[in-house]
Amino acid sequence: MISFELVIDIVVITLLLLTIIYIWRLNHNLSVLRKNQDSMFNLAQSLNEASDKAKNAVAGLKSAAADTAEDLQNVVEDAKSIKESLLSISDNAQKTVARLDMAVKDAQTKKYSFADSSFSNQPASNEKSETELELLKALRSIR
Repeated sequence: MISFELVIDIVVITLLLLTIIYIWRLNHNLSVLRKNQDSMFNLAQSLNEASDKAKNAVAGLKSAAADTAEDLQNVVEDAKSIKESLLSISDNAQKTVARLDMAVKDAQTKKYSFADSSFSNQPASNEKSETELELLKALRSIR
């Protein structure tokens, strides 16, 4: 039979062989790493430069966004003032239309009362043109 010491020696030798193989592979990987050390350093520098450029770009975007927001706020304020002006013009136009309606009704009432008093069904041609002239003057004053 194989002695106990011989078994232990075989196990130790096997472990030593495995350790030698492991160390040899590790040495190979370290030598590859040393060969690529310069390229890794250059890669790290490139990443650092890209990071700096990205930070600068983000700062530029923030600045541009702030400027655009300010410009947009100015446009909104201008639009609000224009809206108020348009509402005022619309109100004035509605009042003028109401006055014109009243003037037209008054003119028609005068025309019909004149026609009734003269016992004629035909409106007077002078009265019609005067009414039209009044309406034209009122419309021109709106502009």
